[in-house]
Amino acid sequence: MVNLFEALREQVDPVAVADRYLDLVPSGSTLKGRCPYSDHEDKNPSFYIYPDGRFYCYGCGRHGDVVDLWAALKGLSPGIEAALDFATRWTRIGIILSWRKEVRWIEQCI
Repeated sequence: MVNLFEALREQVDPVAVADRYLDLVPSGSTLKGRCPYSDHEDKNPSFYIYPDGRFYCYGCGRHGDVVDLWAALKGLSPGIEAALDFATRWTRIGIILSWRKEVRWIEQCI
């Protein structure tokens, strides 16, 4: 069974998410822009998104995947809180949390 984080990484392009909130410009095989973290005043673009879906900020050193990016953009705690919020707001993934707290997936009709 695929876990929540793996499913989000497989189904969502981080560039599509970042592009709605950040001004990104091409830089070789990457895209760059200003860092989305509120405590990092990025005057020159130091935030890069790589083709494998990961990001890295050369100014503050923060890095991660699409869920970490969502947490930064929305001011959420990284981890399961951000993953659940992201899944319900951004994806077509339906989430059912059973009493055993196992995550199961169903396709949602939108």
